[in-house]
Order: sequence, then structure tokens, then C-alpha cells
Amino acid sequence: MARKRTIPKEPKGHKNYFVVDANILVYAALAERKRSGAITFHGDTKEEDRKRRCIAWWKIIRQQIQDGHARVYVPDICIAEAFKVLAKWYYRKEYFKDIASYNQAKTRLRQFISATHREMSKADRKVRVHDMPTNRDIIISVDRFFETLYRRIQRKDVSIPDLILLSTTKYLIDFYDLPRDHVYPLTCDDALVRLASRIPELPKAINPTERRYEASKTFI
Repeated sequence: MARKRTIPKEPKGHKNYFVVDANILVYAALAERKRSGAITFHGDTKEEDRKRRCIAWWKIIRQQIQDGHARVYVPDICIAEAFKVLAKWYYRKEYFKDIASYNQAKTRLRQFISATHREMSKADRKVRVHDMPTNRDIIISVDRFFETLYRRIQRKDVSIPDLILLSTTKYLIDFYDLPRDHVYPLTCDDALVRLASRIPELPKAINPTERRYEASKTFI
């Protein structure tokens, strides 16, 4: 098993930089459910575990953002994918019991990823999410990673959004000068985690839904 990454809970002299996939971002819409008897995934224990672990991560990441210890970056295509997942959960009756619950989740996610002009004008503003457009340099990396997949790793089942997540991570390191050791790509996709580990120029990706990556054991 690959060596586990840990993340400083109160980093000194640097920030933690999280590059977030849609399948992690979507749980930010559920992170504020506090009342008892919250809606569940109809007895799906595996999905309930995924939800619990991701919500625990978001609780810590939100606090780190508030304290100035973290920044969150999300490719724009992953934002669209997250709203698609919420719609799937509603229309397939997998999570939301009614339209009101679905709309509340969409509102929570929209509020998390955006900020009003008034908020952005404040000197002490806290930007929760930096959305990353798919620009020329990211597309070039997508093309290069395709070559790596086909020629060296012999993988042909990775989607364009998957490659954009990895390419955005590389772009942030190259053009934003983010220190590689403090960049944490987050995804629930184990295949994508394995793929990132095969590309030496990328930091190791993390799947927060893995038991060994429980938030209480990862943030130290």
C-alpha cells in the first residue's frame, strides 16, 4: 500500500491547498445538516460512510479556510458535475425526500462556492472556493496526460473531467507556484488516485472516503 499522506491541522508558514473533485465537492452541500433524523441514502451503509467521512473533512477544511490556513480550488467542470450529482440524488430518489430538501442542498452548495460583491469588497474577505477555468495550459496538460496514459500506463478509461482535475493540479503548481508538498488533490475515485500516483510530477491524491484517511487520523 502506498504511503499515507497527512495534513497539518494548523500549518506553520504555509497554507494547505485542496484541489477538489466533483464527488467530494457535492458533500459540501450536506455538511450543514445538524438536525436529528437527517435524510439518509435509504440504508446504503457504504454511501452513508462516504457521506460521514466527507462531511468530517469539510468541517475541518471550512475551519481552516476561516482561520486562513487553507485554500480550495475546483475546476469549473467539477462544479457543474457536483450540481449534476445533486440532481441525480433527487430524481433517482437516492437521497432527498422532497423538492424542498433538494433546493436547500443546491442553495448551500451555491453559497459555498460563490461570494457576493459586498463580501468580496471586504478587506478581510474569506474566499471559500476558487473556481478554475479550463484554459489553454490546462488543455495542453490534458493532451500530455493522455499520451502518458495510452503509451506508458495503458489506461484508456479515464474521463476528460478526471484529466482536467489532474491538469489543474499541475497548472496550480507551475503557474501559481503552489508548493507541491502542500497541494492535496481530493477525489473519491480510487482509479484516479492510482493514476495520479503514476505521474511523478503530481502530488499524491487522497480519497477521503478511505478508512485510513479518516479526517481525525489525517489532519494532525
